[in-house]
Amino acid sequence: MLGGVTDRVSVTFARSSGPGGQNVNKVNTKVELRFNLSEASWIPERVKNRLVQFNIEDAFEKLEVMLAKASELPTETSPEQQAKVRRLERAANERRMMEKKMHSSRKSSRRDDF
Repeated sequence: MLGGVTDRVSVTFARSSGPGGQNVNKVNTKVELRFNLSEASWIPERVKNRLVQFNIEDAFEKLEVMLAKASELPTETSPEQQAKVRRLERAANERRMMEKKMHSSRKSSRRDDF
């Protein structure tokens, strides 16, 4: 398909980043192809220039998306959400206090009180 191009391209395999289940640390699923564009005499100059332009445009688009995400302000918490958080905090605190009392009574029941 590519003719004699494969001997001019560097191919490496690596473990992909991100989630992957059980095989994430065992299987090399990421493939990286690299070649030196300036030394690729089999590619016409106009095509090389367009490739460089595409890569630059792609990089700026990615930068723009990252900047937009970083600039987003967190949304305000609604009164309903605040009330729910307070309720959950109160319930967690009560549960913690109950566990402390049970632990204390368990310990005190083991003591010899003469």
